[in-house]
Amino acid sequence: MPKAIIDELTHLPLSRQRRYQIRMVARGRCPICGKPAVSGTRCPFHAAANHERLKRARLRKLAAARRLSNSPPRRMPAKAKKTA
Repeated sequence: MPKAIIDELTHLPLSRQRRYQIRMVARGRCPICGKPAVSGTRCPFHAAANHERLKRARLRKLAAARRLSNSPPRRMPAKAKKTA
């Protein structure tokens, strides 16, 4: 059995899952999968998934889901080509 982790979260009334998440974020890792966090607190995969989840929630709230629910995922705009 591994040794117990003794830190500032040990004696707080938190579930073991929440303690794990807080420790992962403090180490700069994604709290869901443990990969290095690139932007904010999540890895690129889970950041994009979270963005899509929030986008769908906004659309439901605004009653525009029928019009925009099938929109493509957000991507960086392509660089404009210069015409000479």
